[in-house]
Amino acid sequence: MQTRNSEVGPHWRLLRAEGYRLMGMIPQAIDEVNALERKGSFLMETHMVTAAIKFDQGDWRELLPLSRRLRQVFPKVARWILYEAEAIFHLEDVWAATACVLRVLPRFPRETEFRYLLHYLHDSSGNSENAAYWLREALRLDSEVEGIVRGGWGCQRVAPSSVLSFGKKARGESKSSKS
Repeated sequence: MQTRNSEVGPHWRLLRAEGYRLMGMIPQAIDEVNALERKGSFLMETHMVTAAIKFDQGDWRELLPLSRRLRQVFPKVARWILYEAEAIFHLEDVWAATACVLRVLPRFPRETEFRYLLHYLHDSSGNSENAAYWLREALRLDSEVEGIVRGGWGCQRVAPSSVLSFGKKARGESKSSKS
């Protein structure tokens, strides 16, 4: 039985928006987010998808205030700081972005993504000594990052990944679970 488009629930709209975003179909993703209306505005996932769309579009002027608001509403989510620092990097400079991350680093002492972001930002700015320092810090905390770097990824950006949880991790299965 088919439902009318207006009867699609908020979680399905979010999944569709995220799917469209991952396929690079940004106008369709935006349409799905906009169709959520008031119901969807209370879901953190709505904000995650909206911020990811702004990030993918390179809409730094919109992403910066959004990420700052979301950091206040959801202070335990590191992703907002990553978005905020990236926006600051593009709107101001690498040093302002670094200061943004360093202010919150004590709250997230094991967050390797912060260090890898700082490596990327400093490398992109030609600050090779600082880039090397932040890469060493990431490697010190997380040996998985070392495999990425040794695999030739360096500081390249990769294809957008999902901001929503899917698959085994979403169902609570561990890496060691057998399918």
